[in-house]
Amino acid sequence: MFRFLPFSGKCQPLITQHAIPAVLGMLCFFAGCGSPHTPTSNETPSKVVLAEPNPLANYRGENSCAAAACHGSLAPSASGIGQNEFRLFHENGDPHTSAHLKLGNDLSQDIIRRLAGEKQEDPSTIRQIYEWCFRCHNTSTEDVPTTIVTTSKLHQHEGVSCEACHGPSESWISSHWQNPADDTLLVKSPELLESVFSRQSRRVDSKDLQTRAAICTRCHVGESAGDVNHDLIAAGHPLMQFEFSMYYRGWPKHWTRNDHPDEGNETLSWDLWLSGQKLTTLRSLKLLAARADRSRSEVPFPVGTWPELAEMDCVSCHHKLTGENRKVSAGNPIPSRLTTPWRIASRTLNNSFHEDLTRLRDKLKERWIPDQTAISGLARQAYSQLVDLPPDHWGSDIRKISKFAGHMTIQDAETATRLYLALQAAELSFGEDQPGRLERLHQFDSLKAALELREVYSSDRKVIRSSSLRDVETRRRIHKQFSELLNQLTPLIDSNP
Repeated sequence: MFRFLPFSGKCQPLITQHAIPAVLGMLCFFAGCGSPHTPTSNETPSKVVLAEPNPLANYRGENSCAAAACHGSLAPSASGIGQNEFRLFHENGDPHTSAHLKLGNDLSQDIIRRLAGEKQEDPSTIRQIYEWCFRCHNTSTEDVPTTIVTTSKLHQHEGVSCEACHGPSESWISSHWQNPADDTLLVKSPELLESVFSRQSRRVDSKDLQTRAAICTRCHVGESAGDVNHDLIAAGHPLMQFEFSMYYRGWPKHWTRNDHPDEGNETLSWDLWLSGQKLTTLRSLKLLAARADRSRSEVPFPVGTWPELAEMDCVSCHHKLTGENRKVSAGNPIPSRLTTPWRIASRTLNNSFHEDLTRLRDKLKERWIPDQTAISGLARQAYSQLVDLPPDHWGSDIRKISKFAGHMTIQDAETATRLYLALQAAELSFGEDQPGRLERLHQFDSLKAALELREVYSSDRKVIRSSSLRDVETRRRIHKQFSELLNQLTPLIDSNP
């Protein structure tokens, strides 16, 4: 078992390539959980043993896609499929191609040392840590190091390559070109959420927006087979923060618009935001349930602890001992980081889902150590409510978001940034010829500067600077800027049903 051990020096979690549950929500119920269950507070937690997936099943490697007649052509094909996707993937600077090399930099080596503690020379310990890292930093966990290595020792691996998103190809690589549009040969969300990815026998439907979001959130939010818990964050891993539409806009594409017809839709930005919100919420609910169950399980790494502090607002514990942030209020001992996303997300849905999220949030905040059995059951119940909602019930009304936003109190940078990204997605979906657009863009730029938000796709950027809203005057100023922006957006929203 591993536990983060105290070390000298300052641990400073970076809020980088996060996986911030987008303005919305999050968490998890691991695959195969069965029907929703609302536990009572006096239930005795049962012992849970989580099944570990086989990470090597069905993978063929990226070279199986790289032939010139397949996806490695030097020039795009005249057909609907470009056939140069593999080349573009590597030439366009996609950060996924070098994700594995991050594991050899100085920060990663320090993280592994801190996690290993006194077992830094134990090959089994180091291998287990690298296997956990490889679940998101590499397509498979084959040939992981058994000693702490530098970047030069990782070049034989692929990074996050084709099969990490399109699925293990062994069962379909020889036939997928014959009928690429046949839905019966594709796996989509929500089925993708319920299965072990490495055992997929069908190709992932990457042209479906919600399925794309489901793929991204596997790592950028997390799943039971690979997540960033508080031990990893305390050891120096970046905090997981993710907003699908922002990442998508900055992501170097390796496909053409003709290959993905939705790329030309005027409402793409809003559709991306909504898809990201839904799938981030589902993943997060799944992950929360898995974390609650893991704390009663017998898996070797990461250690199952409860409460899982990665679910909490960092400032709940990391705050000044004097001044306005000197303590946490008595009725809210450890506020969940999920509170804001859930409040915003649920406003686009039906009342029963909103009530489920409210019960879950309140249970998390009820006491210092929440009832893990109750949390697991409530997270699964909320997950089932959302995953079963038909498409026309998943929020599409920008009015609901904007109306709710007008009544929000901007207390922290994360809340403000999530709200900013939601309103920006709405603005971008209206098109460039709408009246007052230039003035609104100036307002967005002003807010972006105030929040110190950078939207350039870079794995080492800070998505959110949590220190930017720590003083009351800054919060008031940003709240005023949001009010002015909402006043300008309201007529446009009302005229675009």
